[in-house]
Amino acid sequence: MSISKKTRVVEYSPYKVVVSESSAEIGFYRTVLADSAFQEESLKDLDVSDLKALSRRLLHTMLYPAMIASVIEHEGFDSWPITFEEFANLPETFEARWETATYELNPHWRPQDLEDSSKEEDQKKVTKATPD
Repeated sequence: MSISKKTRVVEYSPYKVVVSESSAEIGFYRTVLADSAFQEESLKDLDVSDLKALSRRLLHTMLYPAMIASVIEHEGFDSWPITFEEFANLPETFEARWETATYELNPHWRPQDLEDSSKEEDQKKVTKATPD
């Protein structure tokens, strides 16, 4: 039995990706990609005052895993998944559209949503611990 998922098509010649709402498998693939990126990045020295290097690290560990994992069909790429280097050099207009589709379909993947969820959980704990 196939479960229907929401999708979005993002095109920017010569590229095309079909982005999907996540399934358990897609979500776990994202986790594996993120873990791999974190491992690669942890081997590099990072000067936190170097904003370009910091931006690149965040792009690699946060956006790249989510955006690659969300793709269920693609055209215009020589191989798939594309490397982080290829991803980092895509036109920003295409990346921004792809990112928007990814997070519209998978809002729970947004880094700030995780922070907000954590705050909500903390608030629930405080509320439960407060006597009536």
